[in-house]
Amino acid sequence: MKKILIILFFFILMCPSSIVSQKLSRVEKKIVRSVEKNNQQAITFLKDVVNINSGTLNLKGVKKVGMAFKSEFDNIGLKTSWIEMPAEMNRAGHLFAESSGKKGKKLILIGHLDTVFEEDSPFQEFKMINDSIAHAPGGNDMKGGNIIILYALKALKENGLLKNRQVIVALTGDEESTGKPLSISRKDLIDAAKRSD
Repeated sequence: MKKILIILFFFILMCPSSIVSQKLSRVEKKIVRSVEKNNQQAITFLKDVVNINSGTLNLKGVKKVGMAFKSEFDNIGLKTSWIEMPAEMNRAGHLFAESSGKKGKKLILIGHLDTVFEEDSPFQEFKMINDSIAHAPGGNDMKGGNIIILYALKALKENGLLKNRQVIVALTGDEESTGKPLSISRKDLIDAAKRSD
């Protein structure tokens, strides 16, 4: 009986907030439609990039994932650049993508291209577990997050909401095992942060 009363208490507590919750605006509904329209494409792209091994020390793999994202950011009109790290650091580099403008807050969205799964790891490919769950190397940390960044920006672009706005996307290639010295491996990230709110 006590459990039922606790559940009932939380149900009553939560009901008013759902009853008076704010409705989506017309623009927000358009963004939701864009996200829904691009959902299968996002899943396919996630599968493509998680099937590329990008363990931190697999420099070619990290760069290949970076180039896949570069192409997608180019397609939505962001200015992209691959920042190569010096060979002696044994790190691939970083991808930056940027839209420019003066409207609103200056944002920086940070992710990373590398994973902890090096080339000799047995966990190497995307696998659907059921209709809504997949297991994938780097799927949560961080390729899935990078997909969210990309497709959120794509939805904003499709609805004209990136015009005259500064958004910097910084996808580092060495988050799992940072290249040394930090003064080099984090320089571009620090510079981008200084230009952001």
